[in-house]
Amino acid sequence: IFTTDSSGKETQLKITEKIPISKANTQIFNYFITSENFPELKPGDKVEYYFEIYDNDGINGPKKTRSDIMMYNLPSIKEIDKNISQNSEQIKYELESNIQQAKNIQKELNDLYRKILDKKQISFEDKKALQNILQKQKSIRENIENLKQKLHQNKELEKQKEINEELLEKYDELQKLFDNIMTPELEKLLKELEELSNKILDKNQLQQKIDELKMNTKDLEKELDRTLEIFKQFQVEQKLQDAIQQLDKLQQQQEQLAKQSEDKKSDTKDILNKQEQLNNAFKDLQQQLKEIQNINQSLERPNELPNTTQQEQNIQSEQQQATEQLQNNNKSKSSKHQKNASDKMNELKQQLQQTLEKMQEEQQAENEENLKQILDNLINLSFEQEKIMKQLQTTNTSDPKYAQIARQQKKLMSQSKMIEDSILALSKRNPQLSSTINKEISSIQQNIHQSIQQLAEHNSPMASMYMQKTFTSINNLALMLNESLENLQQQMKNPSNKPGSGSCKKPGSGHGKKPSTQPSKPKLSDLQKQLNQQLEQLKKEMQKGQNPNGHLPNNSLAEQLARMAAQQELIRQQLQELIQKLKQQGKNPGGDIASLMEQTEKDIVNNQITPQTLLRQQEILTRLLESEKAIRQQEEDQRRESKTPKNHPLSNQNKNFEYNNQLLKEIENLQSIPIYLKPFYKEKTQQYFNIIQQH
Repeated sequence: IFTTDSSGKETQLKITEKIPISKANTQIFNYFITSENFPELKPGDKVEYYFEIYDNDGINGPKKTRSDIMMYNLPSIKEIDKNISQNSEQIKYELESNIQQAKNIQKELNDLYRKILDKKQISFEDKKALQNILQKQKSIRENIENLKQKLHQNKELEKQKEINEELLEKYDELQKLFDNIMTPELEKLLKELEELSNKILDKNQLQQKIDELKMNTKDLEKELDRTLEIFKQFQVEQKLQDAIQQLDKLQQQQEQLAKQSEDKKSDTKDILNKQEQLNNAFKDLQQQLKEIQNINQSLERPNELPNTTQQEQNIQSEQQQATEQLQNNNKSKSSKHQKNASDKMNELKQQLQQTLEKMQEEQQAENEENLKQILDNLINLSFEQEKIMKQLQTTNTSDPKYAQIARQQKKLMSQSKMIEDSILALSKRNPQLSSTINKEISSIQQNIHQSIQQLAEHNSPMASMYMQKTFTSINNLALMLNESLENLQQQMKNPSNKPGSGSCKKPGSGHGKKPSTQPSKPKLSDLQKQLNQQLEQLKKEMQKGQNPNGHLPNNSLAEQLARMAAQQELIRQQLQELIQKLKQQGKNPGGDIASLMEQTEKDIVNNQITPQTLLRQQEILTRLLESEKAIRQQEEDQRRESKTPKNHPLSNQNKNFEYNNQLLKEIENLQSIPIYLKPFYKEKTQQYFNIIQQH
């Protein structure tokens, strides 16, 4: 095997390997030349190889034959970047097309809704229009799957280069964004509509489904728009990082070439050839910097990138003068221009590096400030909605104040629209924000709209119900944003606390494990127990006050409840992740603990801490302890020890049978009677039963 790297250096290797041969497979050598077999290969290297094969002739001796010389070329950095750029442009184009498609679907849904509004029955044409809309939705789903594959291809291509861990993490964040574009709710709704389109449709049922599909398609459009904007920002940062790395290599090569020019014995033609290669490489870099500026300008809020045109021209001028001096066989003067070009490249590299770091820091600071402002607005919106709900409970439909309540609710609608715009703008800059945040704000607007309609029809109970839904969604959204704010603040406090933040190809993959200096992660049962104690303490404080029904007496307690709801949500999310991992192993511990936790979250958010809530919390803790014990037992290496049989004296066997039967009945009775025990005593009781059964 002959390998030649990108610099022209040739290496000869001899490898002997037994390869299984199958008569059915004629392509037995294709797998051999891979990056796994040759980890030392780099982009731009080429491999020339052949195979020698021996038979098993034991009489006349083994005979061999040799294959033709074959060649394997690894793509160069330039070719890899070209493929990545082509995939990226395709991703952007398809995202823009899907956004327009989603807008068209919303328009067609509005037209279909108006068309069937005055009809008594659904016609064949209406069914056909619905099927066309569903087909377009299916087309969007298929396009998104193709885009996910292209994004994965880009990630694999990047791995062939020197890539840092931070860029891989951003690829993972993008992958999650693409995975969450099509929500499970939308998938389920499309499936239901597809089944309904083949049946005799009920008008009211179809109108309801069209309303749901309109809202889901609007959320889909927002997610597509958000993904496109985040992808463009990712492109700017990615290409800027690539430009910095290329500048670093060019600067080092230019500096080495300047030293060669100082050597009187060096070959002028060889130096001239290398200088022309550097000139061409820098021209490619200039083109990349122009692409970065163009992508940046296409953003809704472009980053502040420096104008480096003058610096690029200065570097180009120094390189051109160095080339002219080499053509005149004046290496000493050429060396000075080469050194100047190297220094200016270094200055440009540092400027771009500072720009990238400043851009990321400013984005984090701006995101933190915007999150705080949005949270303040949401809290005010929550208090306003609660105030209107209380007014509605004491206001008759014939009261002149009833119209004022409707006006106040409309004012909330406009306030929620401003919050929606702020959240959407923030989500386009922060990929770590959950996609459910945009969905939650849509739910707020939908419920406010429904409450306004019910107020117009003087239907106070339904209006109150939609107001309660609005209030719950506002609090849920506030909890999610508060968690995002805490995560962001933690990142800003520990910017360098990421594992493997170096620029090596496999960062953070050192051999061996060092003992952890961080405290061990607390168990979910311990966290749940602490939360239960906090809730019990808070319930006692509320009973001491003038609110025995469990409602909030003041704003300080509201903050405590919001924090507790966030803690319960965090425990539930960690539990769901654990259950999901265990399900993949064929296990299903925990049962419906997650749904019980969701009920508790609703009670806390809706200011309803009742004795039933505390009992439910105790049941959650008991189940968590049981689940942790089951998991711990499954993980332990259970060794069975052999035991010699015990010799029991033979006495009256009939009495022994009667005694054993009676004992078994008593055990079954004890186990079947539902006794409320604390987890500790419940476990002791079960151990007691096990001991009795063994003896």
